[in-house]
Amino acid sequence: MLLGAQLILAGCTAGREASRPENSTPALMRVKCLITPRGTIARCHVLQTVPEVEARIVTALSMLRREAIFHRGRPAWIDYTFNIQVQPSDFSALPKNLYATWEKRASGESESQKTDAELRHLASFLCRHQLLDFPATSRLPAGVDSSLLIRREDLLFLWRQPFLAPFTELDRRDLYEDVAHFVSCEATEVRVSGDTAVVSLRRSSPPWDALPLDLLDSEEVIEPRALTDRLQALARWAEENPARGEPSVHSLAFVKSPEGWFADYHLPEKANPAAP
Repeated sequence: MLLGAQLILAGCTAGREASRPENSTPALMRVKCLITPRGTIARCHVLQTVPEVEARIVTALSMLRREAIFHRGRPAWIDYTFNIQVQPSDFSALPKNLYATWEKRASGESESQKTDAELRHLASFLCRHQLLDFPATSRLPAGVDSSLLIRREDLLFLWRQPFLAPFTELDRRDLYEDVAHFVSCEATEVRVSGDTAVVSLRRSSPPWDALPLDLLDSEEVIEPRALTDRLQALARWAEENPARGEPSVHSLAFVKSPEGWFADYHLPEKANPAAP
């Protein structure tokens, strides 16, 4: 069953319409998303936009994790509308890591604790969407701005040489956005050194490479009639085919710029290694 609800995220110093404020009146952005039984946010769709901040808000919403909502004792699929008020002064000032300002935080956190939490959150999101070894940006949810997550040099390199991006059956069917909701990624360690960092991760996932063709080519997956049809079909298969063996171990590098932390895949450096 798909239930409905609304949430207002106010004071955001932090058919589709554009909301244009006058003077100091806050602008309203409305985004409809699906909250999965695991508490992840899926399939966000902008109902009313504030163009100047749309990309940052959709990216932040897609990265949120919320408490699962129960219906009749079971975690439910929730059709959620986020109503977000944005001050005009924020149009050019919303932080890249807006998602971090919406997460529950303990009072009195130090800067190092905030950095640790931000890196864990960012690394876990990229891990769930299978962007561990290569920035295959097509695997990110629709509306997510990859330039808020991945360093500019890697994105420019990929733009000039798109044929280097991996391409699997899941890529061909545009399924990575959905299977990510059934992947578990735990950031086990964060090592920060100046403006660079490395996050260690443990990833546990159903064996997606074993998805049967009859499911991959089914109407539920190829042409779902309802928003949840594909996700529920994948959820049933994942429940019947849980992760096997020990979680895989990975690491993801990050670099800090004046705008914040970005995943660093070293694509230009690997393609053109410096002479010894």
